[in-house]
Amino acid sequence: MLKSRVLLVAVYRVLMLALLAIIVFWSGVSCRNEWEDFDTSSNVRLSFSADTVSFDTVFTTMQTVTKWVMVRNTGDKRIKISRIYLERGGQSAFRLNVDGDTSLNAIDVVVAGRDSFYIFVTANIGSKCLKDDFGKVLDNIVFEINGKKQHLALQAWGQNAYYHFPDKTYKRAIAEGDTQVIRYLEFPAGTVLQNDKPHVFFGYATVADGGELVIPRGTSLYFANGAGIWIRGGSSVDVQGTFGNTVLFTSLRQDYDYKTMPGQWEGLLIDAESIGNRIDYAVIRNAKYGIYVDSSTATGTEGYALEIFNTYIENMTRSGIFSRKNYIKGVNLVIGNCATGMSLMQGGGGVFFHCTFTNYYRSFEGEYSLVLNDYSGEEHNPFTSVQFINCIIWGKTNEQINFDFKSDENSGASGNPLVELPYLFDHCVTATTVNNDRFISCLKTAPLFKDEDEGDFEISSDKSSAVKAGNTTYRDPDGEGIRDIKNEMRFMPPTIGAYEFVKPPNP
Repeated sequence: MLKSRVLLVAVYRVLMLALLAIIVFWSGVSCRNEWEDFDTSSNVRLSFSADTVSFDTVFTTMQTVTKWVMVRNTGDKRIKISRIYLERGGQSAFRLNVDGDTSLNAIDVVVAGRDSFYIFVTANIGSKCLKDDFGKVLDNIVFEINGKKQHLALQAWGQNAYYHFPDKTYKRAIAEGDTQVIRYLEFPAGTVLQNDKPHVFFGYATVADGGELVIPRGTSLYFANGAGIWIRGGSSVDVQGTFGNTVLFTSLRQDYDYKTMPGQWEGLLIDAESIGNRIDYAVIRNAKYGIYVDSSTATGTEGYALEIFNTYIENMTRSGIFSRKNYIKGVNLVIGNCATGMSLMQGGGGVFFHCTFTNYYRSFEGEYSLVLNDYSGEEHNPFTSVQFINCIIWGKTNEQINFDFKSDENSGASGNPLVELPYLFDHCVTATTVNNDRFISCLKTAPLFKDEDEGDFEISSDKSSAVKAGNTTYRDPDGEGIRDIKNEMRFMPPTIGAYEFVKPPNP
């Protein structure tokens, strides 16, 4: 019995020693493999998800959005990147985040075989980085691996600008007892903005009471959230764009989808009793309202609150133009992809000649290209006269005109307006179910736009119902509209809408 116990103890000790030897052996092998698995050859090459990390126009002193690039080890063995850094070091306009490391030098970054990691990049361009007011800023991300270097290019277009910050606050009364807080800066009367570099606004810009703000051709204006143009009663704005040298009003953020995102700034606010405002050859994008024109006691053609020509208004969360109790004249005007194209509210009037109003706004169903309204509560404010001549009013539904008239002797059942109401559609292409003799020679077949999804509302084909279908007898008394919005001479009879169809030459 004793001999058996001694034998079992001896066997147990032998097995334990053998197991310990195996553990030590494999530990050694594992440690050796851990180091031997690194690829130490001079032929190691990283793969990148892009050959250049590029930023669109970046205003000086303002940080960009964050972009990323994926860095991949395409080999089977692990690699050690001894150092990742910016070629220009601390003088660079760019900053890196290497898989969580935000230092100027990321050291000993290990990447497993067939694995990857991300580098996040931002840019903040100081004015000293640019030789001129506009230019390209370059740098490289440098990767040191096994004694060799690999580079990934960085680039951004830097732009100096005039920066405008609000220094005053005004509480403006709006509907139903609410107030709108306007943070603003005030330009002296007669200010002419410089057009040698862009203007960036962080609040509303206005002009001294009774003064005029002149915005010359080629001026670009960028607006942050809560910013806009505010023209107070008694003051006015004169936007003096020309063909090929337009005036741009748009949102401050221009990266990624922000270039076409509605609602990023407030828009142009023309306050009550401001008349004589003129806009020519402008592009207005990405605001809440393109232009909000408040009420006026002036009437008729001598009291236009706004005359607007050769202008694009697009991507508004509310209205391209919202007018209340006012008179507006529009020629060669394109309003596209707004929640509501144009709203003429509580009467007033105006004339619109060779305009294109469209609604393919993606976030709303059943909104309109045109709203005509003549009341507020119990108050009835009938139109004096509103005319649409050679205009396209179209969209993604078959009802693009909302006749919102007060129910009285001038209105038909279910809001279907009768002919006595002072509106007129003459030689237009209209998407509406309303049919009466206030629609003269109007068509209800698709105008065949080039690309509704991309907001291109030029006519694509001579098969369009709009081609050679316009009124040939109407002439604007001021000579506007002889040429279209792209400065093409109109044929006779003209194409309906803001664009004259010009057949492309044979290839």
